[in-house]
Parts: sequence; C-alpha cells; structure tokens
Amino acid sequence: MTPKTRLLLLICFLITAFGYSQSIIGKIVDALTNAPLESVTIYYDGTTIGAVTNAKGEFSLPSKVTTQATIVVSYLGYETQYFSQEKLQNTPTISLTEKAESLDAVYIENDDWSREKKMRYFKREFLGRDLAAKDCRILNEEALKLIYLPSKNLLLASSDVPIQIKNDHLGYKVAYTIVDFEIQFKPSLNGWQLVESVFYSGTSSFSELNKKTKNKHQKAREIAYEGSVLQFMRALSKEQLTENNFEIFVNDSSNGSELHFPVPPYKYLEVSKNDNGWQKFEIKHNKLVVLYNKDLQSALIPMDTEHSVFFIDNYGIHSPAEQLFFSGDFGQKRISTMLPLDFLLNIKSKP
Repeated sequence: MTPKTRLLLLICFLITAFGYSQSIIGKIVDALTNAPLESVTIYYDGTTIGAVTNAKGEFSLPSKVTTQATIVVSYLGYETQYFSQEKLQNTPTISLTEKAESLDAVYIENDDWSREKKMRYFKREFLGRDLAAKDCRILNEEALKLIYLPSKNLLLASSDVPIQIKNDHLGYKVAYTIVDFEIQFKPSLNGWQLVESVFYSGTSSFSELNKKTKNKHQKAREIAYEGSVLQFMRALSKEQLTENNFEIFVNDSSNGSELHFPVPPYKYLEVSKNDNGWQKFEIKHNKLVVLYNKDLQSALIPMDTEHSVFFIDNYGIHSPAEQLFFSGDFGQKRISTMLPLDFLLNIKSKP
C-alpha cells in the first residue's frame, strides 16, 4: 500500500467517524410485539431538525449542536416519548406503547358558546393578533376540542393529533402538539369578553413550505428575528446585548418612583459558564425592562426571586422555561412570528 493510498484511507475513515459522531442512530419498535415501526417522527422540539423511521424502524437524527431542546418521538396511536440528547444517545432501541383509549373529560356545565365563537378566540390567541396572523391557517381545525367554562370564565383547547399550521408569512408548515391551552377572561362587562391571560404549552416541528425559500419569506423571518426572545437569549449568552441593540433598565423602588433607568446588563444578569459549555445566569433584580432598538419594550421577570437562575444553550434556548415570565413585546409573540430554534444557527450572521 502506497503512502498516498494510506493517506486517502485515513481521510475517508476520519470523514466517516466525524459523520457518525454528528448523528444519533437508533431503532423504534412496538413495545408489545417488538415489531419495527415505520414512519415514526423524531424531532428536536421547536426546530426544523428531525427524522422519520424507515421500514426497519431505524432512524438517524443529526446532533451537531449541544442543546437542551427536548427530542420528541411521536407516532399516531402511540404514547409520545421525550428524550434529552444525552439520553437518546444512550437508548439505541425505543419501545413505544399503544395509547390506552380514554374518555374525554366531562364538565358539568352548560357551554353556551358556539364553536365559531370559541374558534375565533382560539385563533386570535394562538396564531396572533398581528397582520402576520392573517397569513396563517390551521389545516385541521376539526381536530380541535374547545370548551368554555362559564363559572371560571375559561376557554380550554386540546387535540389528540398535532395541529397543522400553514404559515405563509414566514414560509413554514408547523406541526404543534398541544399539551395545555387556556384563555382566562375577565368577568364579562356588558357582554364583552376581555382576555386577562393566556397560557399554552406544547411541542412543535417546522418544515419548509417550498423547496426553495422565497425572498419574501426570508425577509419576513429576518424581521421576526430582530428583537425576538431568540435573538435576545443568543446575544445574552455571547455577552453581546449592546452590540445587538438591547438595553436593560431597572426601577429604583426605594423612593416609590415608577421611573426606570439604564444599567450595565451584566451587573443585573450575572453570568458564569457551565461545565458543558452552556451559559448560567442569575437575575439580580425582581424585574428587568428590555428595550430593543430604542423602540420595542419587554420585561423579564423571574418567577422565583430567591432562586432566579437559568441556563442558555447553543441554540439560544433558556431553561427551565418556567423560571422566566415575559411581558410586553416578548410576551405578545405567537405562532405567526415564531421561528424555529435552529434559525440562523449555521449561518454566519449576528447572534
């Protein structure tokens, strides 16, 4: 074997080893029969990164970036499973269990709202109230279960299958699995229903609407990214808030004043690097006002001021998610302007 041949083989080996290290290889089977399951979807929650099992139940999921994004394993008629990246790497075979048939919850109340009225409120608070929401359409509305509880002024939504959304504003198709959704209304005033709060949680996967991204969609994505929570968290983790046009303000409550004044960001967002490369932050105030580009105002509020610590990974995902409450511009964002968490991840651009 010539030196040139040996070098070529070594390069091929390195490329193969590198490619293997960038993927999670596994197999999915039925828990009862051990038969391989085809067309099971495996995806990083909130991203465009995913895979589907072949006829042998095998899959190969990219794992180029260390992330806290939950990996979701979903198959119609089976219980959904959730994995961390590390756990999935150590689980070569996943056994899925068929869903047990269950009766829908029974509410002993007279729901006197029409489905049309409930759907109108759901769409407004789920898709958004902005102009972008007009370009979003739910493709399987019939899958939604909506119920209004008059005694609690509460609208609940659920679905047994992922909600399919065509977002022609950003050029994505989104599959959203609802875990929890509720709209809390204020007591009715002259028949008008005013929304007091909205809470929803779930998992989502993104795919392109078109084979090639249209210019209008790319521009809309860039606009949606500017000033978003995703951009803020990425800039925060790189200690580049100022460079990305974010300012931090705090209120001097010692004299009862409502005025806020600008402060050095990292004086109130104390940072330290975690062992796995993720950034660790501790909020040193009960409320931080965030101003983007001297225009868009939001607030960052720790839910537990005594343990106000959170982490940011390489995607820009913060966790634990329940540790932070967002209001203002951050808190008003909905599906219509929601970007996948891997947006711009492999493009040389500002954080």
